[in-house]
Amino acid sequence: MASLRGLATDMTPIHEQESTPQDYDTEVLLDGCDLDLTYPFATATSTQSELLYSTDYDDDEIVIIRAKQKKKKKKKRSFNSPRTKDFWGFSAGYTSKHWRKRTATGEEETLYFLNGNNLHGIQLGVRFNPLFKYGFGLDVGLFYEYYHYRYATQNNNPEQEDLIVYRTINEHVVRMPLHIEYRFNFSRSFQIFIFGGVAADYIISGNMIISNQNTNNNAENEIITDIYGPVFPTESRFNFALSYGGGLRFGAIQFNVNSARGIYNGTPTQDYIVFQDNPINITMSVMF
Repeated sequence: MASLRGLATDMTPIHEQESTPQDYDTEVLLDGCDLDLTYPFATATSTQSELLYSTDYDDDEIVIIRAKQKKKKKKKRSFNSPRTKDFWGFSAGYTSKHWRKRTATGEEETLYFLNGNNLHGIQLGVRFNPLFKYGFGLDVGLFYEYYHYRYATQNNNPEQEDLIVYRTINEHVVRMPLHIEYRFNFSRSFQIFIFGGVAADYIISGNMIISNQNTNNNAENEIITDIYGPVFPTESRFNFALSYGGGLRFGAIQFNVNSARGIYNGTPTQDYIVFQDNPINITMSVMF
């Protein structure tokens, strides 16, 4: 009995014992799902990254709902930006040229080939139209031009005055324009544009073929290659000019209209100077 009494006196009431707070984990089982809860719980110091998910649950299950994500903003199109990337094209059209003579006094006159007419030709080539921001772009091309003109004259021989002589001009030219362009990009299928710059061309070959009504075959024709100076008012095969124009584009079809005003003197004489002009050039291009 004494031993029991001594044991009772040594025991301290449970509520009087010192208790030290401890962190411990409690595992809660809800309908087969494990949920670990750590005590003490997170306070208001929790970061925003820890609150990316919110949980709604009832007595039977836990549902995890993803937080709303921010919508990506569409990149804003710059002012008058290009609506197409079809920069290359095959081109075909009409071209013409005449000459302009300026005397020492500054007076100018237009020199046509014959009968007040321009020399007419066709143009074939490749066009490159890269487009940049705000409507600006380039118009570059490499073209082949063929000029042809045939006219009839009376024979200079008194014994054959009634004999008609035909003279045919043939000329092969390569041309390369370089223009700065401004384009109004109304839509992908419709644009209006203007351009300006320079153009250079070189005569690859040219001749005059003389024949008459009694000529039976081409071997009897007379071919003259020395026509620059005696026939044409310019003696240079090279030309350099200021070039300008505009056009329209409907889908893949593009129309260009331009003129060129020569600035290169094509004659060595000091009494006057001669420039070559291209008054009108009309082309249609299929862009791709």
